[in-house]
Amino acid sequence: MDITHYLFAFFVFLLVAACIWLFGRVARKKSKEEPGTYEKEQRLFTLYQNLEDMMNSFEEYVGETKAEIDKRLQALKKAAQTQDGAQAAVREDAARRIETDAAQPAPVSHIKEAAAKLQGIPESMRDLPVEEAIPMLFEQGYEGEQIAKFLGISNREVTLTMGIKKMNGEKNIH
Repeated sequence: MDITHYLFAFFVFLLVAACIWLFGRVARKKSKEEPGTYEKEQRLFTLYQNLEDMMNSFEEYVGETKAEIDKRLQALKKAAQTQDGAQAAVREDAARRIETDAAQPAPVSHIKEAAAKLQGIPESMRDLPVEEAIPMLFEQGYEGEQIAKFLGISNREVTLTMGIKKMNGEKNIH
């Protein structure tokens, strides 16, 4: 081995040493840029304090809400007790009415009473069921509200009956 081999080995050694030194410098700069353990602990502690404050305020809010709910629940219980008393009075009144109504003669059928209210309804129409009387009254020119009022039924029932008749194609009524 001559001197050139030793010089080449020395050159490789210097090159490896320079790479290690350079890597050490770069690694130190990165570690200096990152926050230290103390700074991380401070941030975590601040975060923990904020979280604890939020939990405390939430517990206060829950306590206030529970108190409000309890207050309203008591008011509802009082209202229910008052309503129970009122319902008992209504039941007693209804029982008295039933007793007095039982002594009266049986009422005429619903359609016959309503037909008596209408003027100009033929006698034959008074015995018809509501489903048949409504289309006939429409044909005579009565409005839905008038028919409902005369027959003692709701306007919805008149509309529903007419809708069913139209769907079945039984009558062509306006």
